[in-house]
Amino acid sequence: MWNHSTNTLTERNTFIVDRAIAYGLYDNSGSDHQGGVIRNNFIYLQPGLMSASRKASSDGQIIVWDFPRDQGLS
Repeated sequence: MWNHSTNTLTERNTFIVDRAIAYGLYDNSGSDHQGGVIRNNFIYLQPGLMSASRKASSDGQIIVWDFPRDQGLS
């Protein structure tokens, strides 16, 4: 979720990927995402699913980027 998204709910999901949840993706003049809840998710990186180069460029399974400091995640 990005481009000034707000109050996203990500709950009770199963992800089999390298990046499962992203609230905000880049510096977007103030905030790329505000508010929201991330809870009760399962993230699994299956061995052999991705190439070595793809794994090397993977930055995190859950990222929160360009999120205002005065806003908390639940």
